[in-house]
Amino acid sequence: MSHSLQDGSVGKSTDRPLLLIHDDRFAAEAGQLARLFLLERAHIHSIGPNGLGAIDNPVFYIDLSRVETVLSVRAKVGARPPSDRAWAFIIAAGADRAKHHRWQVQADALGATHHINRLNAPRELKEFLSIGRVMAMPEAKVAALRKSAGGEAIHNAGAELGRLFAGLSRDSAPAIAEVAAVGREINHSVASVGADAWLSTVRTHHEGTFQHCLLVAGVVASFADRHISTAAAATRLTTAAILHDVGKAAVPLHILDKPGKLSPEEMAAVRRHPVAGYDHLRKQGNVDAQVLDAVRHHHEALDGSGYPDGLKGDQITPIVRILTVCDIFAALVEARPYKAPRPPQEAISMLVDMALDGKVDYQPIRQLAQVFGMSPPKTLAEVNANLRRIAVRA
Repeated sequence: MSHSLQDGSVGKSTDRPLLLIHDDRFAAEAGQLARLFLLERAHIHSIGPNGLGAIDNPVFYIDLSRVETVLSVRAKVGARPPSDRAWAFIIAAGADRAKHHRWQVQADALGATHHINRLNAPRELKEFLSIGRVMAMPEAKVAALRKSAGGEAIHNAGAELGRLFAGLSRDSAPAIAEVAAVGREINHSVASVGADAWLSTVRTHHEGTFQHCLLVAGVVASFADRHISTAAAATRLTTAAILHDVGKAAVPLHILDKPGKLSPEEMAAVRRHPVAGYDHLRKQGNVDAQVLDAVRHHHEALDGSGYPDGLKGDQITPIVRILTVCDIFAALVEARPYKAPRPPQEAISMLVDMALDGKVDYQPIRQLAQVFGMSPPKTLAEVNANLRRIAVRA
């Protein structure tokens, strides 16, 4: 059984752990996979009665030919897993087709929603753990979204993001013409309903990484509507916004949407996403060079402290400078279960502080502020002068 497209209930930040659950037979292989994907793991015997009900999206690597192991799992499951969870079983029956089928049937009886073939476990587990594997938005939620301001464009953009994330997980080429068409639709939609309404609709109907990517696209479209003079340049910028985080499909979802502080290993995994997205798109051969530049470098900083290449100053191009500011702004105004969205004025103020620290370009900040009805000083020198006057008065 496979699930795809838009962000529904899977992929939410959660306090319940995602575990790789193993038995004695597969302990060593489970340890290798856990290290590869930065998963916690637990022996099936360490889980108490009904204890599996407290685990979000478990991956089972157990011997389904052993009756006692199957009975142990059944005793720990309690009620059948809720439909909003994905239960994956690594099927280790090898090339014996009849045995493989029996293992699948046994897994299904325990509540499996996904089968992972042991022979392809690293690749298939990567896809299972990716944001490319998310459950479809229920029809009632789709209908409510489409009735909201900008909802049709947001729905279509969400579907396109789902295809892009799934495509990287499966190493299949993106349809760049369709991405550009969705970008133009977003531009028209934001120009029609306004930035505030568009962003509010996204926050109401989406969450996690999907919400962030859609917010970035909307913020960029708002910026383009106000400050980009040609349709081609506006489409290029919005296309870059849609594609900028496609590399996050290479980051396990339990890391990507983790509500707490990331470990150094988890942070390193997240920081690989710009290069992962760039490499995936570059080999297609049909992606605009400026878009590729934006995908790879949207986490660079003017002072050289960014990643992945430590660019500084004039090495950072105008499209990257704009996308970086819009990306940070979107992160500040997005809603998460563990944080309320910041108002646009506060987000702009924080960006100005980053400009004063030499991290980001002030001019895109000023232009973005104008989109949201603010009138900041024309130059960073004027900002500094105002701050000195305030300090003197204090």
